[in-house]
Amino acid sequence: MFEKNCHVYQRNPPVYKMGTAMDASLQERYNMFLERKRIVDEQIKELEATQKIIEHKCWYYRTALEAGTEDIHKKDSVNIEKLPCE
Repeated sequence: MFEKNCHVYQRNPPVYKMGTAMDASLQERYNMFLERKRIVDEQIKELEATQKIIEHKCWYYRTALEAGTEDIHKKDSVNIEKLPCE
């Protein structure tokens, strides 16, 4: 069940008999989850970077709407103190 929730699927999963066959595959299964964790960690980093861009764009358009113009974001008129915190 856990493997399905982690999006780890095998087309033809091996059939194990209780005992040594399962123990023999411990390292292989552990490595499989380490690899999946690495992939998910990379995806999370990409999503976090995308989220920061989206948050900045939301701030940009919200403040432009409040001002009634995008001119407030021109280099000379940007107030550093009003920039969103990271």
